[in-house]
Amino acid sequence: VKLVAFDFDCTIVSTHTGGNWPDAANKLADFVRPCFRDLIPALLVNQNDFHVCVVTYSPQEDLIRSVLKIAMKNEHDNMLVFKLVLLKKNYFDFDWKIINKY
Repeated sequence: VKLVAFDFDCTIVSTHTGGNWPDAANKLADFVRPCFRDLIPALLVNQNDFHVCVVTYSPQEDLIRSVLKIAMKNEHDNMLVFKLVLLKKNYFDFDWKIINKY
């Protein structure tokens, strides 16, 4: 395994943002499924041989990172989100873009 990827809308979170979440990140963080609050940090701690990615069509990359930081159970898990790779698909082309600001 070289890559573990999870879709954000309707997978990591139990709702669909439509790429235009109007509320604060902490409200969306309430929709993060409990299994991902444990699984993502566990994968990030052990990611020596593979990458962990969140895949999305959403233009709200900063919101997604904020939601994941809020949703992590403790400060150590929260810091691990910096190791996460965010893959974004543009509606109008066939290219996936790696969005890594950290």
